[in-house]
Amino acid sequence: MTDFIVENKNTWMTLMDHLMGLRDQGGKWSVKVEPYKRPRTEGQNSRYWASLTEYLKQIAAAVARVSDQTGYTPLEVKRLIAKNMQPEHGLILFAHKPEIAHEVLKEIVGIPTSTRLGTKEFMEFDGRMEQVIAEIAGDVNAFERNV
Repeated sequence: MTDFIVENKNTWMTLMDHLMGLRDQGGKWSVKVEPYKRPRTEGQNSRYWASLTEYLKQIAAAVARVSDQTGYTPLEVKRLIAKNMQPEHGLILFAHKPEIAHEVLKEIVGIPTSTRLGTKEFMEFDGRMEQVIAEIAGDVNAFERNV
């Protein structure tokens, strides 16, 4: 499989030469043409994982504070908080690794993978992650204030 990013006369000509070569080989070929989308950047990816990891640490710290204040174990605290959460938010609350939370976030957003997202789509995914984590942190903080 050969991917072409066609942006000027030279790349158009290279693509046409390639297609002519395929025609000369015979057989059936499938050609897909779509607007170019710039892939997510390494900086976006690094920021996403650092943010997700930090947010999960903050949530774990709040759970630990509640545990210390109440005498409940962290698991018991999470169970109490999760009773009033959406099930998928509870899964993130119980996630021990950012990779697990990421898998749940992909399910929430409805994408099979984030690796093929362009820069704009990845920004939207990152924003949705922050929104979901903020909702979870809000539930944890509200629980902490009420103990």
